[in-house]
Order: sequence, then C-alpha cells, then structure tokens
Amino acid sequence: MDLEKAIDEVLSYEPTRKSWEKVWDSKEFIVADKLAKGLGHSLKSGCSDCMNDLFILAKLYKRDKNKLLIKQEVMNSNYVLFPNKVLSFPKLGIHITNDNLTDEIAKDYLATYPAAKVHFKTIPTDVVKKEVVKEKATENLRELVDRIAEEKGIKKPHWKASDYTLNLFLKENN
Repeated sequence: MDLEKAIDEVLSYEPTRKSWEKVWDSKEFIVADKLAKGLGHSLKSGCSDCMNDLFILAKLYKRDKNKLLIKQEVMNSNYVLFPNKVLSFPKLGIHITNDNLTDEIAKDYLATYPAAKVHFKTIPTDVVKKEVVKEKATENLRELVDRIAEEKGIKKPHWKASDYTLNLFLKENN
C-alpha cells in the first residue's frame, strides 16, 4: 500500500465523514480502516473519537515526510518480530519492535547478533539460504589439517593437538 496516496484519499473523505463513519461496509470506512491498521490504529464503527484520531494521525504523517518514509519502510519490511518482542540494539542506541523494524535495521542486527534470529517470526528465505551455503562452505581448522594430511599422504597431528600445533602444521605443509 502506498501510504501517501492512502492518506490523501482518506483526508479527501473528511468533509463527508458523518455520512459514512457509522457504516462498516462503505467504501470510505473500508479504506480508512485499512489505513488505520497500517498506521497501527484501530477503528470501531460509530466511534467518532477513533475517527478523529485517525484524521489527526493522517495529518501528522502528511506534514512530516521523514516520518512517512520511515513508516512506509516499516510497512514494506520483510522481517517480522514475534508479537510484543522488544530487542535492544546498543550499536544504534535503539530498542527494536515491529513498529520501527526496517530491512536495513534487521540485517544489521542479525549481522551483529546471528543467534537472535530466534526472535524473528519472519525472515526472508534468501537470507536463510545464504547462511546455509556459508555454513557448508567453511571447515574448521581440524578438518582442514586432516584434509591436507590425507592429500599429501602424511601423518595427521594427534587428535588432541592444540590450535597452535595445527597452525604450525598448516604453515609447514602448505
């Protein structure tokens, strides 16, 4: 949904709102309700305070373009946290919720804290596939030393050898 167009459309309905705000199935109410859900607000049929709040919110977003762009990014985000989840992100000095989660922030957070993917309800599949490919491509130091020893037909280091010893083996045999 293009937020700016939806806000303009709903604001154009304001002069006639008394005729449609109590009718659930009117076109105007449906569009207003869709916008309200996008802005994190709820509408109840016949609730004039709810409708006033929606028009105030719409006017605020229309006036503040930066806020509108950020809200549009949040609405288009491919990442979703579990409900009521709040994550602290000291690197940016913010607390992350679904209300301020953009793709850029989520990628940065997961790059910093890879184990935090358990807090996400939705993560794009291409991100998960890249992680799986990366994990399969890397081998640990012990596996690398064993593979080189087998290729060169030389004796493998002791199975309890330290990383220091394994690194010396690599330097000598590479």
